Amino acid sequence: MIGLLRSLPRRSVRVAVAGAVTAMALMISSPADAARSTYQYSFSGSVDRSETATGEPGDTGLCSPVETITFQGKFSVHVAATQPGLSDDEVLAALNTNDPIVVRAHFIERGSFTLQAGGHMYTGQYVSSFGGQINSRTMVFRGSFSATGKSDAGTQLVIHFSGHATFFDGAPRISKEHLRVTGCVTE
Repeated sequence: MIGLLRSLPRRSVRVAVAGAVTAMALMISSPADAARSTYQYSFSGSVDRSETATGEPGDTGLCSPVETITFQGKFSVHVAATQPGLSDDEVLAALNTNDPIVVRAHFIERGSFTLQAGGHMYTGQYVSSFGGQINSRTMVFRGSFSATGKSDAGTQLVIHFSGHATFFDGAPRISKEHLRVTGCVTE
């Protein structure tokens, strides 16, 4: 899950959130795993990364086909894993590789962003969150990304994405996504 967030160059926010919701669901091999003993890990850290959309099919930006967005902020992660005594780096590595020792995870990131798209610069604040729950044979996962900012032309930029996935007996049953972007400058 975190791996998707940290290695997103060439993906839009929509693909990132949808991928993280799906990856989080796939981290859990079966609802029976939830019955195993788990060990809780919680920690936070800083975020400083850039992502660039190339404009190729499946890799387009939010305001223009080719754009670069830079995030600076903080994240916190809460994980239940089946292995005791993991360091923060080992927990992040398990998340990055979708290691099955991770049976639950909640991630929240917030901070500021700079978006360069279509010859304009946008700056603002964002929050991104992913989480899930297991009830017997049903797994439900949600993810969202929201950002507000202003362009150098003075327009208000609003981005909101939400994704939801439900799995029953390990098979996907419901998957919904919604993306809304307003305020991109077009010339």
